[in-house]
Amino acid sequence: MKRVLFILLSISIGITLLQSCHKDVPDDLSDMRHVQISNMYETVSNDIFKTFLYSVIAINDSLYHPNDSTNFRYNDPCITFNLVPFDTITWPKTFHILFPAGGCICFDGISRAGEMIVEIPAPDLPLNSKFEISFNNYSIGTIPVSGYKKIYITSNNNYSFTDTSFLQINSTAPVMQWSSSHHLEWILGSSTHQNITDDLFIYKGKASCIPLSGSSSDEMSFTENIIEALQFINYCYWIGSGKTEIIPSGKSIRTVSYLDSCINQAMVGVDNTFQNITF
Repeated sequence: MKRVLFILLSISIGITLLQSCHKDVPDDLSDMRHVQISNMYETVSNDIFKTFLYSVIAINDSLYHPNDSTNFRYNDPCITFNLVPFDTITWPKTFHILFPAGGCICFDGISRAGEMIVEIPAPDLPLNSKFEISFNNYSIGTIPVSGYKKIYITSNNNYSFTDTSFLQINSTAPVMQWSSSHHLEWILGSSTHQNITDDLFIYKGKASCIPLSGSSSDEMSFTENIIEALQFINYCYWIGSGKTEIIPSGKSIRTVSYLDSCINQAMVGVDNTFQNITF
């Protein structure tokens, strides 16, 4: 009798555990918040980098070759430059990249507002130089951005950079802070920067993201590894291709494979189950 009761009890416990597992799995598989947040920060970070890069090239051409017809002119009705001081002698300088406070739709179709402030150490993009970027009421679309970014020039032959970022976007719930270390290359278009339509940038590296609103939101913490280089082509705000590995706190690893196009979608794999998502 005792043996029968033991068997029945074991079966009952097994069924209960199985039901619990089945309850947990759909939650794990359907929770795409970490993937969405990672994608948002990567696209925002790249947009900041490109705005910095083209603005610095344009202001150098304006400063040193004001009447040269081959200058790169970052022509956009939304953007205004202010270099302090505006001379060829005094370095370092502070460079203000300004957008209208109420926002403005730029040539690439993205609305930007506020100010990016760049500390420029020397003319042009010299090897081993460091550029520091901060923000004043800055936003991209409806996304308010604060924090800072540091850009190091690691090669000026094929233009490679190390990009370390510490960014905060207050439009998420909970509010998150994102830190990253990326190695990026300007692999197409660096020799013909007067025409930026064909430019292509690739990113490698890692990132992490933690909530700011207390321990009750620790489940939103995650780390990210870029396992196939992320590609960004100009006049496409979104990630064009590449693959990341998102490791959330207490959940299964998400493998995010971006589709090779500008449709703002990816294939996400969790425990050998795959789904397409649109960001």
